[in-house]
Amino acid sequence: MDSFIRPAVEVVRSTAELDALESGWGELLDAVPDHSLSRTFLYNRVAWTHLAEPRGAELAVITVRRGAELLLIWPLHVERRRGHTTAAHLGNRSTQEYAAPLVRPGEHAAEALELATAHATRLADVLAVYHQPEAPLPVGGRLGSLAFASTTSSPLAVRPADGFDAWLATRPQKLRWEMRRNRRRLQKAGTVAFRSSDGDPAFGHRAVDWIFARKREWLVRRHKTTPWISDGSGEVFFHELLDGTPAGAAVRPLVVGVTLDDELISASVCYRSGRALEGFVMAFDESRASLGAGNVLIEECVRLAFDLGLDFDFRIDAFDYKLRWADRGTTHHTRFVPCTVRGLAPVAARHATRAYAELKRASTPLLTRYVPGVLSARARHEPPRRVAAALVQDVRARLLSPRSGDAAAPPPAAKPSG
Repeated sequence: MDSFIRPAVEVVRSTAELDALESGWGELLDAVPDHSLSRTFLYNRVAWTHLAEPRGAELAVITVRRGAELLLIWPLHVERRRGHTTAAHLGNRSTQEYAAPLVRPGEHAAEALELATAHATRLADVLAVYHQPEAPLPVGGRLGSLAFASTTSSPLAVRPADGFDAWLATRPQKLRWEMRRNRRRLQKAGTVAFRSSDGDPAFGHRAVDWIFARKREWLVRRHKTTPWISDGSGEVFFHELLDGTPAGAAVRPLVVGVTLDDELISASVCYRSGRALEGFVMAFDESRASLGAGNVLIEECVRLAFDLGLDFDFRIDAFDYKLRWADRGTTHHTRFVPCTVRGLAPVAARHATRAYAELKRASTPLLTRYVPGVLSARARHEPPRRVAAALVQDVRARLLSPRSGDAAAPPPAAKPSG
C-alpha cells in the first residue's frame, strides 16, 4: 500500500513551525552521512532569528514528505530587492555556504528533489542556489534556460593512511622550506601556541571578534564594504552559533588560532562535519605578515583535520596558496534562476557582469601596454581621483612617445655627403 503514497510538498512559514521541525530535521541528518554544518537545524535557526527575520524576510522552508516519512528539507527565505524578490538559502549572509536541499538517500530522492525545485521556483521572482555539491539543481520551465550558471572548485587535502608527517613530505619542496622558515621566525619572536574553541569557548568568542576586526580593516584599506563583515552581522551569527552548539557535537563550529605570547596573530572559523574540516573564514595580522602566521595556521588546521580522521576542505575559490596543499578538488554549482518576468533583469545583470569580466580579462594585455599607470593605481586601491590622474599621465606619455605616430617621431638622420 505504501507504494501508492505520493510525496507531498509543504512550506514552513513561521518560527513556531520551524521549531516543530527540529526533531524530524535531526532524524533526516542522521540518514545523510555527509552534511556540512550549514545544513543543520541550529545553523538555519540562528540565521533566521538573528539575521533574516530582523531584515523583514519571509520564511519559506520547503519540506517533502511521503506519508510520515520526511524526505527533504530545503531552508529558504524570501527577500525583497530592488524591483524583485529573491528566494535564497538561510545563512550567515556571506553566500559562501554549501547550500543545497537536504535529501534522504533512496529511491524517492530524485522525485523529492524535483518536486521541491518546482515549488521553489514559485516562491519569488529569482531562485538563488549557492555552491551546491555534486550535480546542479534539476531546474526546468520556460525561463529555466535563461538561468545564470557558474561553478566553483574547492581544493581538498585528503587524509592519508600513514599520518600527517608522511603526507607533508609529498608537498612541494618550496612549500616545506617556507613552512620551516616561518616556524623558525615565529619561535624566535616569542612563545607560539595553537589553540581552539574545543574546551575553551571563551577563546572561540575572542577569536571571532579578532577575525572580523581584521577583515574590516582590510576592507577599509581597499575602500570596500561587504555587508556580513562591515555591519557586524557575521560576528553576531558566529557568537550565537558557538553558544548554541552542544559541547562535543559531531557537527559543530570549531574556531582555531595561532597565538604569539598569548596574542592572536592568525585565526580561522572552521566547520567540522563527519567527513571534513572546512576552513570557512580566516584572517591574519598583516602587520606581522613576514612571520608567515597564516601559513602556519593552515598547516595546523590540516594537521588537526587529519588527527580527527577528517579531510581538510579549503572551500571555494582555488587560489594558488590553497592548491599547494591540495590533493584534489570538488566541484560546486551556483544557479540564479529567473522565475517570473521581473526576475529576468537581475539574472541578465549577472550574465552581463560575467561577460564584462571575460572582456576585461581578454583586454588585460592591451591595458598593460597602454595604461600601465591606471592598472598600478587600481592594484594599490587608490581613490578615483588618483586613478584619473594616472590615466592623464598614461595618455600624455603615449602621445609624447616616439612610437605614437609620425608627427611625434624624430626626423630621420641626414645622409653623409659624398
